[in-house]
Amino acid sequence: MHFSTSTEREVTGQSHNLPPLKRFNYRPSLTSAKPLPTLAALLTYKTWGIPMPPECHFTCYTTFLDNLLKLAPYPARFPLVLIAATYISRLREVFPEASGEEGVEVRLFKTAFVLAWKVYGAEADGEMMCGRGRVAREMEREFLKGINYTLQVSPMDIFKLAARTKVLVSQNPQLFTGKDCMEVALWVEDLNMGIVESGGLNGWSGGVS
Repeated sequence: MHFSTSTEREVTGQSHNLPPLKRFNYRPSLTSAKPLPTLAALLTYKTWGIPMPPECHFTCYTTFLDNLLKLAPYPARFPLVLIAATYISRLREVFPEASGEEGVEVRLFKTAFVLAWKVYGAEADGEMMCGRGRVAREMEREFLKGINYTLQVSPMDIFKLAARTKVLVSQNPQLFTGKDCMEVALWVEDLNMGIVESGGLNGWSGGVS
């Protein structure tokens, strides 16, 4: 992948040995992405410690997430959400008391998602996904500094967070239907199987130079 800005060169310089998402083997069982924006929103709120907003605000946020996620190939969306949530969690560990101003969840997830795509994406790059600008690049730089450029996400990180998503879905019946729960369970099963089929923990992980 080629990136034109200094931030993007910093990302690729830290991550060129990481495996792209195409290393996963996906089965065709995943037929609906409907619950994913809601799940991504819930992960962001829970990870950063943001109280659940009014319904109208939540709906606007999930609509934004839906449009953002659609820019990535369908099989990559769920893993990218988990990787982005992992990056947000790492930033939270560095700034446990930070609250952020209104709309922080939008900036957090968009920045983390674009970074996740730059590191693990295989078919496009962040330049194609999101409009680039000085503010966006600065947010990426600050995010990267905050997590000390720790971009590698291990299979164990993914296994644990994927399992957590099933719990979150089951604990929030007001947001997810029974069909949604089944769909998320299929995503988790498919993701875990993809990691195993691509070589397990040793085969999936890559070193950061």
